[in-house]
Amino acid sequence: MAGKFVFMAAVAGAISVLPFLPSALADEVVLAFDPNPVVQCSDLAARAEAGQSVTNRALTVCDEAVGHAKDARDELVASYVNRGVIRLARQQYAEAIADSESALRLKGNLPQAQVNRGIALSAQGHNKEAVEAFTRALALAPSHPERIYFNRALALEDIGDAKGAYLDYRKAAQLDPTWDVPKQQMARFTVGHAPTS
Repeated sequence: MAGKFVFMAAVAGAISVLPFLPSALADEVVLAFDPNPVVQCSDLAARAEAGQSVTNRALTVCDEAVGHAKDARDELVASYVNRGVIRLARQQYAEAIADSESALRLKGNLPQAQVNRGIALSAQGHNKEAVEAFTRALALAPSHPERIYFNRALALEDIGDAKGAYLDYRKAAQLDPTWDVPKQQMARFTVGHAPTS
């Protein structure tokens, strides 16, 4: 499963980032340097999300951000979410789940943390729990629900719920008609009607 989920980790931080850059622009992301480790961690998470390589230094910076932000709740939540993004990019799924859960303990209504948790759970093959995390994220009015529906569809398909998967692919396609990937997934299904007695 690790290779097929949509990397839709959400970046949190005090600066404005473009969380869903087209892959063609991934190499063009340039972010200003800021000495604050919380801002640096956010920048590095944005780069990871854009498909750029993630070094050991990125994780070290995010560790520093968590330590730096201990007395500022919002910065601490953002640092946990962003470090989780770095850990997802490094395929450190257990650690990404731990960061997501730390963020959720501090701020339970955070769709980004639920999405990141769901991605990591799905990558580990814990698809029932991933479905629950994606469902919770959807209930929190996220900014890109089509990506969450798509990820939940993948998890549903992996647990054998073909109908649920198809409906989520369809919902993702409806929410973003320009995104072809959900439509390609829907094409694999044959939709029939149950016979009536």
